[in-house]
Amino acid sequence: IAEMRYGSLGVNVWGGLNYLAQGCGQWGAFPGETLDSVQSGIGKIGNLMAMPDYEKFVMRSPIVSSTHLSLKDDLGKEQSILEAVNKFTLDGSIGNLVKLLSAVTGVNLMKVALAGTSVLVAGLAYFVSYKKQH
Repeated sequence: IAEMRYGSLGVNVWGGLNYLAQGCGQWGAFPGETLDSVQSGIGKIGNLMAMPDYEKFVMRSPIVSSTHLSLKDDLGKEQSILEAVNKFTLDGSIGNLVKLLSAVTGVNLMKVALAGTSVLVAGLAYFVSYKKQH
């Protein structure tokens, strides 16, 4: 690994995770290739932290057996988020934006807004009655 001149390497990790770790990693071609002789590609992507002279990226992980992996049984929240994303993508209305934010945060923002409005109306009614008495 120390003698590797360029690239991205995953040790006990799927190589695609190196691509997904673009915030601190990079993915790219052998340095120095030209348009006249392209073999592994030209350029790099990643290195979003803009570290100078970045040449290689190594991601390591302990060996994990399949018994350590588990899938969630209940994907209800994920489904509601995806449905809200689809609705907002097809119709970018304020209502669909509120539904998307509600799905992501897990807070029913419509109920929060209704409760907030109720408190505001009650406070305004109290203020008006107080002003009439004084």
